[in-house]
Amino acid sequence: VTIRGGIFESSGFKLGAVALYDPQTGHYFAEIPVSPAMLGAPRVLTGADHAMAGFNASVGTIGYAWKRIVPGGTLSAAVGDHGFERQSAYVAGVRKATRGGASWAADAEWTRSSSDGTVPFGDHDFQRVGARLQAVTAAGQTDFYAGYQAKFFGWPNLYTPFGFNETENLQTVLVAANHRQQSADGSYWEAGAYYRRNKDDYEFNRAVPGASNPFLHTTWVRAAALEGRRQLADAAVDYRVSAMSDDLRSTSLTVGPPGSRTYVKAALAGERTIRRTEGAWILRAGVTCDDSDAADPAFSPLAVVEWRAPNGARSWLEYSAATQLPTYTALKSSATSGLFRGNPALGRETSRNLEWGFSRRLIG
Repeated sequence: VTIRGGIFESSGFKLGAVALYDPQTGHYFAEIPVSPAMLGAPRVLTGADHAMAGFNASVGTIGYAWKRIVPGGTLSAAVGDHGFERQSAYVAGVRKATRGGASWAADAEWTRSSSDGTVPFGDHDFQRVGARLQAVTAAGQTDFYAGYQAKFFGWPNLYTPFGFNETENLQTVLVAANHRQQSADGSYWEAGAYYRRNKDDYEFNRAVPGASNPFLHTTWVRAAALEGRRQLADAAVDYRVSAMSDDLRSTSLTVGPPGSRTYVKAALAGERTIRRTEGAWILRAGVTCDDSDAADPAFSPLAVVEWRAPNGARSWLEYSAATQLPTYTALKSSATSGLFRGNPALGRETSRNLEWGFSRRLIG
């Protein structure tokens, strides 16, 4: 996934309040073992919105919310050429609230697919299973989730140009909890935490497993975050605090110190609305701070001036910045030998964004 021309590793993912992350490489950022049936439509956060909500991603964030569970279910199956087949099952149930209490709901999903691929040695085999428990009150929603997915895929010259049939075998576990509390005036707060483990077995030559070098990696990530918005008449305050720790165990990423880091981010922004007969000015300013035990802290300002007209037209000018620490494949690969090269001296990356935009709905 790339946003605004950035490389895949500069795009982050967010699930409820927390940012999902893989410390080994951006190839695995999107290994998210959650059914789309459990999530709302994705929001693409860029500029100042990304600077506030993103975490260790320099260009943009894909944000998902936990969807409210409704009773029902689906069964689906498909077949196609090249040996393709897919099956999926989803079921959900709701226990309605008693007076003044919470309603409880649960849903679960299982999906698998496989194919021989459109080219020889372009096959895949995929399975995902997950279950969720949800509590809903008049103003809040709490979700507990556990999921697992296994993904095997092959492709000629998958990552290298040397003419070999390469494969990846990934196994990802995610356990997450999230709570969101909403007020009638638009104020809210949301908190979440998760545990993620990702195991990777990469084969440079599937005909000779373990050839050249056994590329076996396991990463662990633990994270928690709190964010919210406090509405104050024609003013508002947005805030976010998040922390993450990771660990890496690898047969090939061994250069430099042990693979473990901690990350902390804090963000604070104020907003002011100045109303006029012909529309309204929205003024927003704030600052973010990214820190880690592996790099010096970085402070990044953000500022937005926006005009909203009564007909729905919007025009804005904004500046923001976001920072990112490189992943372990970039840091801990050998600089002098091997299929993939690294540089242990790589430091924090910074992306600066200056934009002007205009939007207006023409139909509807």
